Amino acid sequence: MIKVSPVAKDAVDAVWPDVMDYVKRAVDRTDGEYTAENVLFFCKTGTMQLLIIHEDWDVYGVAISQEVHYPGRKVLECFAMGGREMNLWIKQFLDMLKLGAKNIGADYCKAFCRPGLAKVVKGYGGKIRCHEVVLE
Repeated sequence: MIKVSPVAKDAVDAVWPDVMDYVKRAVDRTDGEYTAENVLFFCKTGTMQLLIIHEDWDVYGVAISQEVHYPGRKVLECFAMGGREMNLWIKQFLDMLKLGAKNIGADYCKAFCRPGLAKVVKGYGGKIRCHEVVLE
């Protein structure tokens, strides 16, 4: 059975070799805002949360979340995720993300993702709120 497991900050080093490639691919889409090394550091300090999607020791994917405090809202933000065979675990992952938001007292959870994944999440009750536009 596929599980979504949060990794305690003191266990991040132990699982890092198994998830590093997934994290690198996910943060590559941040255009340099984050690196895998940044994520490793922030997960080890507890600023970010590493989630592993796995079946026993077979890793299907990862996600990185963090608490974000806006003046009017507390949000659980999933800013990077990636993996394989997502159709097998996306619903369980989204349920876990919503539960995580509730557990920390967040008003909601949100994710930054590609348009194709946004459509998938919309099919599970997500709302596409905006598009990110970058001018260089």
